[in-house]
Amino acid sequence: LESRFEYARTSSLSFNHNEFTDGYWTRGHVISDFIGTDGRDLLARVTARVTPKLMLGFQVERAIVGSTDYQFAGPQEERIGGGVDISFRFWERYSLFAQYLVSNVKNRNFEAGNNGLDHLVRLELTRLFR
Repeated sequence: LESRFEYARTSSLSFNHNEFTDGYWTRGHVISDFIGTDGRDLLARVTARVTPKLMLGFQVERAIVGSTDYQFAGPQEERIGGGVDISFRFWERYSLFAQYLVSNVKNRNFEAGNNGLDHLVRLELTRLFR
């Protein structure tokens, strides 16, 4: 059994790129923690190895996300959600990971009233080469 708790907080000056206009960007987005400027994130995760080849996980998360646009006056995005995952090792060199996450989002993309649920399904196949 393993547990993990993470807390992150950024200030109103974090990732505010009015002075660094030529760097820290890729594909039109600031390279930063996803909580952006003046954000907070709390994550709790528990995993349990049920058998030597099977592992189950559960997580919950609450995040307040701030825009990285300089002097942005709109609302912050709020997210609360959780998910479950399973990891299974097979043929000694392969493992399959599947995860489902759901988040209740308020002010999506920093637009007041743009609320709803976001769903994410993640699948990974891993091969060991040693």
